[in-house]
Amino acid sequence: WCDFFQAPPQADETDRSVARQVEIAQRLGATQLRLFFGRLTYEDYTTVRLKPDTTSGPLETICANLRRLSDRHPDMLFNFENHDGASLHPEVCAEILERVGRPNIRMNFDPINFERAGVGAGVALDQVHKLIGHVHLKGLERGRFCEFGAGDVDLLPVLRALASYGYRGGFTVEYEGTDDGTLRLYQSVNRARSAVAQVFRLR
Repeated sequence: WCDFFQAPPQADETDRSVARQVEIAQRLGATQLRLFFGRLTYEDYTTVRLKPDTTSGPLETICANLRRLSDRHPDMLFNFENHDGASLHPEVCAEILERVGRPNIRMNFDPINFERAGVGAGVALDQVHKLIGHVHLKGLERGRFCEFGAGDVDLLPVLRALASYGYRGGFTVEYEGTDDGTLRLYQSVNRARSAVAQVFRLR
């Protein structure tokens, strides 16, 4: 796990881990990696941010770490996912990525992770759409992850909004449920291909 909210010496281990991941990705011909912002809680993030005399805090630390990452690996696109703690608040993701301001430091937008945290995916998208480099697709049923196209959350409005914002990046289908993963992924991919083709008018 890589945590970009941490300062040295913990940040040094994150740097080494990412360097290994980049090496593997390059061997495989991959040009982008999905990473996580880190495990810092929203309360810890906002407590420090609200102190008017603070010149060094979580925002400054993560921005410095991400800029260093960008400089070390300029040919790799890093997409940071809304996954834990503070990153489940879209305004935090936007603040960080806008402050970093690097073209190879973007967001991996996971609408279901936001929904599970009680944040409407459409509301989140409105705040981060300019920063998205990749999108995850899955489902949510009674608070548990399920396959894309099933569950309680309709992601078609999110796909339509992405199209209206001019999104032209990629999608990855996830399945984190307890049923047969092969079958559920197969169903999810088929549904996702159909939905994306329909919304983005692909042939």
